[in-house]
Amino acid sequence: MIRIIEKRRNPNYRDHFKSCLYKLIGWTGESDVETRRALAHFDYLNRVFLISLCGGQKQEYDKPITRSVWISNWIIRIAILSTFIRTNLFLYFHGCHQMDLYLANPMPNAERSKKIVFFILMDVTIVIFSLLREYCHYIERSSVLVPLRIFFNIRKHGVEWKPLRFNSRCSKIFNKACYFIITNGTRLLVFICFYSILLYIAFRFYFSNYSTVLHVIFILLFTAFDVTVMLSFIVLLASLGIYLMALIAFYNAQADTIRDEIKHYLRKVALSSEELRQVNGKVIQFMNDIEKTYLRLNYLHLYLEVVIAFEVDFVLFVVIFTDSLPTTFFVTFFIFSVAFVVHAFLVIGNYWASRYYTKTLSIHGYYNGLILNTKTICSAQFKALEVQDRINGNKTGIAIGDFCLITPAFSLIFILENINFIMLLAVNVRTMI
Repeated sequence: MIRIIEKRRNPNYRDHFKSCLYKLIGWTGESDVETRRALAHFDYLNRVFLISLCGGQKQEYDKPITRSVWISNWIIRIAILSTFIRTNLFLYFHGCHQMDLYLANPMPNAERSKKIVFFILMDVTIVIFSLLREYCHYIERSSVLVPLRIFFNIRKHGVEWKPLRFNSRCSKIFNKACYFIITNGTRLLVFICFYSILLYIAFRFYFSNYSTVLHVIFILLFTAFDVTVMLSFIVLLASLGIYLMALIAFYNAQADTIRDEIKHYLRKVALSSEELRQVNGKVIQFMNDIEKTYLRLNYLHLYLEVVIAFEVDFVLFVVIFTDSLPTTFFVTFFIFSVAFVVHAFLVIGNYWASRYYTKTLSIHGYYNGLILNTKTICSAQFKALEVQDRINGNKTGIAIGDFCLITPAFSLIFILENINFIMLLAVNVRTMI
């Protein structure tokens, strides 16, 4: 009792500051309660914006889509289609005052050349992101996104659940990494959505011409459509990036678990054939699981790495090297910020995915010690050589379509090639002008 009173009189401000700092940066302790809560909140956010039509992290692809979800999804599709049609009407019909009023042209008084660039950019963005949205729903119904059930199992059983195949150390590492990714990703997502809504509404009413109540009604109607489309695209791209990074953290933790077990066996004087056989089985199961997962997701990676990267590069080129957007400084800065954040997500995601490649290759080196440390020549040694050959082959890593694997070298090349693309595009356009 006396100690409690003394603690209340002399609070430890250092521990309190450290706790607040950890919460601010999205860091957690050894308990997985906060991680499970963060996964539940993030799953709810995805289901609200209809990123998933099959129960979110449950991935109930074998069950029919509920009527409310089906209707809501078609409302978003209609909003996307109406925005695309309006954009093309503004692109082809210039100077039509009635159309600008009743279809709520966001910039009726801008120069024609700038309007053309802006609406072409909108068309390209709508097409790319709507195709990505439909493709995600298609592969979800085809059971390709079943690996996301891992996060539902973590919510239900915790990170120390035995089927996850973590040891104590790696479960704590994964718990911290998963909480950090989900929490900060959700914060960034909510901030971008909130800031986008405020800026779009301010932009809409700053540039709009309205003279009657009917015009105001049309502006409010199409503003709701545009905001719905914008938020669905932002949440879609951010959710994909967050889930893929968390999935990579999961498999990296499993690879660390296998490495820890191999190091444990290397400390022994001699290794029995049965122990080597157990290690072989765990490594083969791990590689089968991850190859099965990422062979399903390889074309999704290809779409993100090529199409989305091209879209972001083109936006950065238009914002930085041209004066083609008929907008204010704040809107231009916002477009640049969003494009830069997406590009940063792609770069960080590539580097994070390349860690699986390096971790798996490190297992190859430890296998030499396992084989040499085995007591007698046995079939498990030959199986270990096959595992080594499989690890050292060209299939170790996260695939981008049928083209290449994500390696540390690819991460560096990705940055340089994107910078090179933007600079070459700027030089060629200026030469043509």
